[in-house]
Amino acid sequence: MKTRIRNAFCWVELVAPDMGAAKRFYGGLYGWSFDDVETPGGPYSVIQTGNGMGGGIMPLPEGMEASWMPYVAVENLEETLALAEAAGGAMLFPPTDLDDSGRIMWIQDVEGARLGLYQAGPQSPPTLAADPSGKHHVCFVEETVADAMQATSFYSKLFSWEFESITCGGTDYQVIDAGVEPKGGFLTKPEPSMPSAWMPYVKVDDIEAALAAALTRGASLVVGRTEMEKGAFAVYADPHGAHLGIYQPPSA
Repeated sequence: MKTRIRNAFCWVELVAPDMGAAKRFYGGLYGWSFDDVETPGGPYSVIQTGNGMGGGIMPLPEGMEASWMPYVAVENLEETLALAEAAGGAMLFPPTDLDDSGRIMWIQDVEGARLGLYQAGPQSPPTLAADPSGKHHVCFVEETVADAMQATSFYSKLFSWEFESITCGGTDYQVIDAGVEPKGGFLTKPEPSMPSAWMPYVKVDDIEAALAAALTRGASLVVGRTEMEKGAFAVYADPHGAHLGIYQPPSA
C-alpha cells in the first residue's frame, strides 16, 4: 500500500508539441506504456514505467518550450503558494481540480524555474520510484541554478528540505533530501546564460546503449557520459528539445 507523502517529489510531467511522437519516442526507448485520459485542461497521457505511475505528457501550452517538470506533493496549495510568494516565488498556473485525484498548480521559484505542486484528493499521491531496484524510472531530479544558496534558502522555507553540500566533478553541488526517494539536487549553471530549469534523471543499465538508442530515435547529445563517485550520467535533448538526464549506478 502506498504511503501518502508530503513535501517530496511525486510526479514528473512533459509538455510536448506532439504527444503522439513523444509517446513513441519514450515508449520505444524505455518500454513505457501510456494511459490516455481527458482532464479539465485537455488530453493527457499517464506514463506507466512498470514501477508505479511515474508521470504524464500534456500538450505544449502556447509560448512554452518542450520541457520536463517535477511535481512536489503538498498538504495545501494555497498555503504553499503564500510561502512561495513570501520567499520570492510567483504563481504561474492557478489551482485546478482533478476530480477525486486532487488539485494541482504551477509556481515559479526564486530562480525563475517552473515547478508543479500537487495536493492529494481521496486517492494517495503517486510515487516516482515504487521499486528502487528497477530500471527506466525517475531516480533523481535536478535544477540548474544561478545561485545555489538562494535556491536552498527558498526551498528550505517552502518545504523544509535539508541539503548536503558535496563536490561533483570539481563543482560544488547541493543534494536535496526531501525525506523519501527520489532525491534531487541543485547544479550551479556552467554558463550564466543558461535558463534555470528542473530536469529528471531516468535510471538505465548502460549509458552508452541508452544514448545510442535515444540518438537513433532523433535525440541530440547535450552532455556525454560523465563519471561520478557513485555511477555515471549523461543528458540528451529529445526530438522536441526537452532535456532528460540518464543515470547508470556503479557496478556491483
